Amino acid sequence: MIDPLLSPQSYESLTISSAAVALTAPQSKVTGHKPTAAFVSVESYAIRYRLDGVAPTASEGHLMNVGDTVLLSGTPSVLGFLGIRVTSDAIVKVTYFY
Repeated sequence: MIDPLLSPQSYESLTISSAAVALTAPQSKVTGHKPTAAFVSVESYAIRYRLDGVAPTASEGHLMNVGDTVLLSGTPSVLGFLGIRVTSDAIVKVTYFY
């Protein structure tokens, strides 16, 4: 659950391809801080992701299929996200909270 005091301020659509991709995690337009949470949804094709700073592979990492969502809680989790496609380029949608 997202803290009700947090404000959604940024959104992006990312293509996840054959090289590990990090979230952009833009700074807040109001405070200049990095996001404290992010809501990620998979729109097309499966991805794998890791949060520990190690790049996932097509066969290693947490699997997310089309329609799956994950709430990343805490700036380290948001900044640590790395995703990679499983078979075909995937699209993920991300809303950042500050």
